[in-house]
Amino acid sequence: MVWAGAMPSLLTVRDVAARLSLSPWTVRAWLRSGRIKSTRLGRRFRVEPRDLATFVEQSEDRL
Repeated sequence: MVWAGAMPSLLTVRDVAARLSLSPWTVRAWLRSGRIKSTRLGRRFRVEPRDLATFVEQSEDRL
């Protein structure tokens, strides 16, 4: 049986890099360090859109 509930779309490292105009290498480093909240699916990082929005808001507050 497959669960048909609402599953949030998770962003890949490339998605996050494109949205922040950063390299995937930088995004991976930030994910590893916990600077951006993420989830690991196997060896891959995934980011919830709301967590990315929170990161961007907090980053703007520092400027």
